[in-house]
Amino acid sequence: MQDFNYSVDGQLFKGKLVLPEESYSRGAPAVLVFHDWSGCNSMATDYAAAIAELGFAGIAVDLYGDGKVADTEQDKLALMQPLVDDRARLLSISEAAISAAKALNCIDADNIVAIGFCFGGMTVLDVARSGATLQGVASFHGALNASAAVPATEIKAPILVLHGDRDTQVPFEDVASLRDELNTVNADWQLTVYAQAYHAFMNPEADDEENGFLYSEAVASKAWEALQLFLLDAFVTSCGPECGHDHHIH
Repeated sequence: MQDFNYSVDGQLFKGKLVLPEESYSRGAPAVLVFHDWSGCNSMATDYAAAIAELGFAGIAVDLYGDGKVADTEQDKLALMQPLVDDRARLLSISEAAISAAKALNCIDADNIVAIGFCFGGMTVLDVARSGATLQGVASFHGALNASAAVPATEIKAPILVLHGDRDTQVPFEDVASLRDELNTVNADWQLTVYAQAYHAFMNPEADDEENGFLYSEAVASKAWEALQLFLLDAFVTSCGPECGHDHHIH
């Protein structure tokens, strides 16, 4: 695991890069992992490492700066809320991370997908709304509400949304609104809703069913399989077998 640092307006952001064991002639396809409200913690880096095990580069993105990670709900909210309130600022940080990834010699700049969890799921959808040239974005139990600061006028990246039926943090009205929003701009999107799944179903530390946060090993496994299929399609479609990359899913 290596450091993945970038700057925005003089502030340093500290992520992590995990490269696959296999080598690529012109850099590895990469998956940027956007963290939940906790910050770029072990969950984010663990998923980046899991991406590397699939044969792609995994990059855990830092959205808070200086690698800040919060433990309490109060501290998490204090880090997240200013960016939720300033989605344009959040997008600029995201764009800086993507640009930094594309500049790495070990990364194939034409083969990048962004995924996010909860707060990070909202973030990657905003990246898609901005018209970013990525091979795809995937939102795991992410906030789906649109923002006037990041209007969707042209969405180029295919979108995967993975949502829990019992997610009280993200009401189904937001799912319907997102569908209408994406259809208005003729986006390429797909949505999977998992029965009996709560918010944060991908987070092994989520254990607060009363407040709607609960990990599900079974649902997490299904969602991870859905992501693998999404990545395989995104990278093969964009690059093709003639590029010499071995796009197999382990």
